[in-house]
Amino acid sequence: VYYMLIAGVLNVILNIVTVVGFKMDVAGVAVATVISQLVSATLLVRALLNNTGPTKLIVKRIRLYREALKKILWIGVPGGAQASFYSISNLVIMSAVASLGAHAIAGNVSSGTIEGMIHAISFALYQTALASVGQNYGAKKYDRVVGSFIRCAGCSMTSNLILGWGAYFFGETLLAIINPNPEVIKMGMVRVSINLTTYLVSGLLDIVTSTLRGMGISLFPAIVTMCGICLLRVVWVATVFHHYNTLASLYLSYPVSWAMVALVNGILLAAVLRKLLRGGGSRDRKYGTVKAA
Repeated sequence: VYYMLIAGVLNVILNIVTVVGFKMDVAGVAVATVISQLVSATLLVRALLNNTGPTKLIVKRIRLYREALKKILWIGVPGGAQASFYSISNLVIMSAVASLGAHAIAGNVSSGTIEGMIHAISFALYQTALASVGQNYGAKKYDRVVGSFIRCAGCSMTSNLILGWGAYFFGETLLAIINPNPEVIKMGMVRVSINLTTYLVSGLLDIVTSTLRGMGISLFPAIVTMCGICLLRVVWVATVFHHYNTLASLYLSYPVSWAMVALVNGILLAAVLRKLLRGGGSRDRKYGTVKAA
């Protein structure tokens, strides 16, 4: 965390130096990013090489380990495919926004910036749940898996509720900082009023998904997410948005898709946790995953 903080501060300083001082524009931002990440990576590798614990990096042992690679791919590939489908659905959404004019595009970008800042906290809790659930599941402390889910879900939903509604009440002021144009603020408030007031649902979805992945269940959540969020949004644009042709009708696809995926993945999670707590859960010897009924 300290190294990431150092890199973050260095990135800001270098951005000012390259963009303001040397007038390098986009190239300056790129140079600052690369240098700060290089510094962070160098510090991290140095720390791992000097570590005396179980995380010590031994260069001569770096190679592909077949069984470990299988586990990584089993969990990682579905997540990567899911991210790719997210990008496709976002392109469709952006295309729909663009059809409503320049002010709609600017408002979407401005409100998306605010949403991104709130999501950073939600994503941090996603990672927390992933690590905590994974460790406790690996140690067969299934009651702690439940505890990790409840605490992380509570924190994520609460923070998203408070920050989301806070962004709604102070939305016009926040949007004016990014773009003072009244039309842009008006368009931005449409997304804020729909997405951020229901953002606690997104927080619940994140923790449900990370809990399943922490137990090694990655394929099913990825399929549900690709269908429930990515595919649904594409269909929504072609049907609901095509009929009403308003920003409100477009942005409603977000909370609807969040709720649907959270419900389906939540049902799977409840079934798996129930089986584990009853002592009926078994671990797949090949991939280390739960075999749910």
